[in-house]
Parts: sequence; structure tokens; C-alpha cells
Amino acid sequence: MSKFQIRIEELPPMRVAVFRGYGLTPEMEAHRQVEAFAREKGLIDQDNRIKTFGYNHPAPWVTTNDEYGYEIWLVVGPEAEVPGYVLTMQYPGSKCAVTSIERLADIGEAWEYLYNWVKDSKEFQHAQMSGLEEVLSPLGTSEEDFKFNLYLPVVEK
Repeated sequence: MSKFQIRIEELPPMRVAVFRGYGLTPEMEAHRQVEAFAREKGLIDQDNRIKTFGYNHPAPWVTTNDEYGYEIWLVVGPEAEVPGYVLTMQYPGSKCAVTSIERLADIGEAWEYLYNWVKDSKEFQHAQMSGLEEVLSPLGTSEEDFKFNLYLPVVEK
């Protein structure tokens, strides 16, 4: 039995504010931007959490050096005022194969397992949309201790 359990979930449509980092550690650069914005706009919940989804953009395997990009979406409701200099978009929602991890060190292995699970599935196939990483940990948690849900969009065969 694998240490990764797979479940199917519907990610609902959502309005998101988009933040990007680029460099050797773009995830944390983008995360710092999101956290500063969320604090300024009062978007942090009582448990010191924000709802975010991120992905490599551009991915490390497409760049020509060690630098790559990471994009984080901060979920903002339709009522949230977002200044014009911050890009917003509407995520359409999707059915996803999902797994959870308890520490950042497992993320590569978890993504590989999730992609292979979908590839071998008799019921689902990859929806050709980017996989998303949802950080579940409260703000202030060190990066190594982040807990995640990993979402891989799927469609039925």
C-alpha cells in the first residue's frame, strides 16, 4: 500500500488574485507577495490561513538555467476589492485526482505517484490543465513544514 492516498474532488469555480515569482526559489518569492497582500486586505482567516493554489510557471524543465517561475492564486471572493495592478482571473473549476502530503520533502514523489495513478486509471485521464498545490499550513510555518493538497485535473474516459 502506498503512502499516498488518492481521492477525486471537485475544485469549484473561484475568483483568484494572481502573484508570480521567478528565480532560484520562486515559490517563496510569490508566497511573500501573497502574504503581504492578504495582510493588507484583511484576507487572513482566524486560524492565520489563506486559501492559495500554486504551480510552476514556467516549469524548471522548460527554462534554460536553474531559474524558473511559480504562480500562486489567492482565492478572493467576488466582493473583495482588488486593485487594478493585481491580476485577477476566474478559475472555471475542475474534477481532480488529489493526494495530501505532510512535508515538502515528499512533493516530488507525490506528484510522480499522482501522475502515474491517473495515467494507469481506467476511469480518468489528465485534463491537460496545470496541477495545483494548495498549502494547508498557517502563515508563519517554515517552508520545509508546509502541508499540501496536490490537485491534478482529470476528465472521465
